[in-house]
This record gives sequence, structure tokens and C-alpha cells, in this order.
Amino acid sequence: MQSNLIISIPHEGVDANISVQRQDGTTDQKTVSIRDIINNLASSHKFSTGLLPKGTRFFLGSTVDYFIGIGTDARKRIFRYGDTENNIPFPYCFFAFIIKNKHIYKTYMYTSVRSLELETDRLYHFPYGNVYSHGEVCWGCVNLPEIRKPMDLVGVVNTFFSSNFNGDLFENYSFRHPEKYEDGELRIDSLYKMIEYVKNKDVFPTEMLNESDITLKNLIERGGNNE
Repeated sequence: MQSNLIISIPHEGVDANISVQRQDGTTDQKTVSIRDIINNLASSHKFSTGLLPKGTRFFLGSTVDYFIGIGTDARKRIFRYGDTENNIPFPYCFFAFIIKNKHIYKTYMYTSVRSLELETDRLYHFPYGNVYSHGEVCWGCVNLPEIRKPMDLVGVVNTFFSSNFNGDLFENYSFRHPEKYEDGELRIDSLYKMIEYVKNKDVFPTEMLNESDITLKNLIERGGNNE
């Protein structure tokens, strides 16, 4: 037997009037607090994210629309620049995806001197370009796939690293400019020179990372507001 549920909430009220109308014409009514309704709905409606990518630090939202942060270990990777390929060190990188209706709405990308553990941890700019100063990735003409589950983002992260970089957005904010990188033979004023400087190193020199103006907590708040 099908029943109709009607919930009436007075303007600025703290209680709600609940009516259950049955097909036989009978009606049950009850007044309950709005907080109790919310708690009951929250406890009876659960969803599963499925398997989350390695390095996931947060997940906010539902199975369709959500904000997720994924960290990747500092290590050497093949870096494609123009017609060249070099095995260069990358710092710890952190991606944050806003997913809407199973599509990538925005991608943020930052780095850190170590894996992120606290909301107060400072985020740093990505040192190899292709990322705006506010942290949003410039995907260019890359066709991003539909995201049916969080694990699909593993392929998107790999796509970023395997893309051919072109030096776009390699700007003053991309890395910190200590005096030794500003003068003489060590002057780094292009992505090519950055690659030449780091390609023989085993780890990325974290003293070159340039602090952004936000922390992990700020990033989470930004994504929660769909900014």
C-alpha cells in the first residue's frame, strides 16, 4: 500500500508537522523537531565511494558531485617538453578535483615539501608551468574523460604528468628565486633552463618551491564552495 508523506516546516520554525496520508483515506500526524528529521535522514541514507585512489586526503560530497584531494609521492618522472624527454624529479604533488555530474568541473594542483598531513599545511606552486597562480590546471586541448568513479581520476593524474609541457604559465610564481638562481650560469628564466638544472638530480630541491597564499584547509573550503 502506497502512502504520501508531507513535511510542513513553518518559516523560521524549529519543529515540523509530518502527515502520512494512506490510500484508505486515513491520516497520521505528528510534530517533530527539524534536527530529528535531519539526523534520521542522515542515518538511513548511506552511500559508498567505492575504492579511493592511493594518496586520497579528503572526499566531500555525494557519489555524483564531490570534491576530492589526491596526493602523489615525490619521485622522478618522464617529463615531455617540446621534442625532448627527460627523467626529472618531481616534488610531492597534490591534485584537487571538483566533480559535477560525473565530469571534471575544475582541477587544482599544488605541491608541498612533504606529504600533506594537517589542514594547516602550506601549499606551494607547481614549478614546471601549466598551472595558474591560483592553482587551477590549464588542460589546454586535453579531452578529459567522464568520471564514473573516483578511481577514474588515477588516469587523469597520469594524463597530467604524461602531457607534453610547453612552458606556458612558467612564471615568477612558479618557483622561489634565491639569489643563486638569478645571476650567472644558474639563472633560470625559462622552463628549459629549469629542466637542465634539475635533470641530473635525484630529488627536487624543495628550497626552490614557492609558497602559495593558501593552506590545505583554505583549498578544502574553496572546493566546498565550488570556487
